[in-house]
Amino acid sequence: MVLFRDKIIAAEGIIICTSEYVFSLPGSLKNALEWCVSTTIFSTKRVGLITASASGETVHEQLLLIMKTLEAKFQKERQLLIAGIRGKWIPKEKL
Repeated sequence: MVLFRDKIIAAEGIIICTSEYVFSLPGSLKNALEWCVSTTIFSTKRVGLITASASGETVHEQLLLIMKTLEAKFQKERQLLIAGIRGKWIPKEKL
């Protein structure tokens, strides 16, 4: 986890893109972010949040709450919720 935190510290900004897994964040992403709760490494970072899922509202709200807890600097224009992603995906063979 030290290497993960070092990479966040070194970055000018962070983009987090996730899907929804059983109406929640994927466990690995949630655990990685929770390892940062006891630090202030996100408090000076600009963060972009992208959620792409079947509905996505629930997971996007959970991600916003975690990032607020981490004191990340994110604005509405740096957030993107792509609901109904499956219907927006074009299979390779149809291109």
